[in-house]
Amino acid sequence: MEKPFSGIPRLLTQEDLARLLRVSVKTIQNRQYLHPETLPPSLYLPGCRGPRYLQADVLAWLENARVVPAKPEPVQKKVGRPRIVDQRRRRVRR
Repeated sequence: MEKPFSGIPRLLTQEDLARLLRVSVKTIQNRQYLHPETLPPSLYLPGCRGPRYLQADVLAWLENARVVPAKPEPVQKKVGRPRIVDQRRRRVRR
């Protein structure tokens, strides 16, 4: 027997998205308000508080957000003031 809502896409709330991303709900709310481009596409349904996210959109967004870490560049050691011993050695050699 087929489930009655099997063809309807699953909607995630901000709480569900926060749990999935392992961040606080407040972080999701702040991002939605300040930087909505950093979250998956959302929908606003009449009679519902807050945005909803389609599960397929969230999964696609996560796949596209994957970043391969770049090889770190070697760190150049800072050349500071020479030690006094080194300065004296240079004077003696001259």
